[in-house]
Amino acid sequence: MFAARSSHRGVDRSRHRTLDGYNIIENGPERIFRQFESETQHRQLMERRSQTYPLTIQLAGHGCALIFALAVLGVTMYAIHEKAYWVAGLFGTGVIGVVVTAFIRASQPDKKPPNKP
Repeated sequence: MFAARSSHRGVDRSRHRTLDGYNIIENGPERIFRQFESETQHRQLMERRSQTYPLTIQLAGHGCALIFALAVLGVTMYAIHEKAYWVAGLFGTGVIGVVVTAFIRASQPDKKPPNKP
């Protein structure tokens, strides 16, 4: 079938009849295959990035949310220590309510409205 392989792997591609038409420029077939391999590596790199980028963003968001929640709970504990119970109630209830709401929304499947023609 296709006996041509890269010259850096020990077999000369220029002997294949299909590639002889590309010998218009010096090392034409080899340059075409090098370009193909280069574009394949670039595409694979971009696919890998497109798969890891959303995960990175999600983890960064979770980390920031955790830091924010811990900071607000720290303020709540300090307010309780200083006997400012209304401030502690406001911050504590607000943070706990938001966290519980976020967990409930995250655990429910997305409900999409039906398509109307």
